[in-house]
Amino acid sequence: MEPPDLDAYATLGVDERASAEEIRRAYRRLARALHPDANPGDAAAAERFRRVARAYGVLGDPLRRLRYDRARGGAGPRAARYGPPPSGNTVVRGPRAHPAHRSRPAAPPTPRRDRDEWRFLAGVARWAAVAVVSTLLALAIVAAVLSAEGPRSPVDDPVGSPGGTGFCRTVDGWVACRLVEVRGG
Repeated sequence: MEPPDLDAYATLGVDERASAEEIRRAYRRLARALHPDANPGDAAAAERFRRVARAYGVLGDPLRRLRYDRARGGAGPRAARYGPPPSGNTVVRGPRAHPAHRSRPAAPPTPRRDRDEWRFLAGVARWAAVAVVSTLLALAIVAAVLSAEGPRSPVDDPVGSPGGTGFCRTVDGWVACRLVEVRGG
């Protein structure tokens, strides 16, 4: 608790509702003028500097300032304001209480804005082209894998089709041939 003889607001020369910035400015101005290095040998200035520093110690800290204001019954710091200021017409309620907001007209196109829009559209077209090409490539790979001729079993091959049973591959192509079954014995 601060000594009862200290009137911090009067010492700094600010109003009780002064903001933190106003208090800081007042302290710096007085500290520059009353500092012992600026007034060598002046005991009154040194004592006043100590009182100013003590007053700023109280008012510069928001919690100490609140306690100080409550102890002396003062108004305290200025209340923070949230939201828009009152419209002045507090009697009218409903949709007419606040004036209708006019929409702002669209900004006229500028050469830079047009260039930026075209650059954006070119980027979208480039992305779409890459997506289409990669999708087609993936589909072609899947189709090639599914249609590739792997080793066939005689069960899957229909009889009489080239590559199936009853056909042999020659230099000229597929020809009908007779398979002879060799039995070991």
